[in-house]
Amino acid sequence: MDDRIQVIRTKLTSIKSTLEKASEQRKKDHVSYHTGEDYNAILEAIAAEYPKLNGLLPPKMISSPPYIRARQMNVTYLDLEIFCEQLLNLLALQD
Repeated sequence: MDDRIQVIRTKLTSIKSTLEKASEQRKKDHVSYHTGEDYNAILEAIAAEYPKLNGLLPPKMISSPPYIRARQMNVTYLDLEIFCEQLLNLLALQD
């Protein structure tokens, strides 16, 4: 397996395992801008490595008012957990 893909899987697994430990209340909070940008970079790397997945990947995260002022994305941590699970499963199909 390519080292780059292994790093991507490790990042996704780390995010997912951290979110699994979070409270339900915390999962309702909006994703921080920094975490959202990190997720977007992971998504771009997967799209570059596996172009045939482009129409199947979860969406990029965006930030718009009022969340942009708070340096947050428009999605919650629960959304991020779901997106990471989807990405991990899509990557598993590529093995």
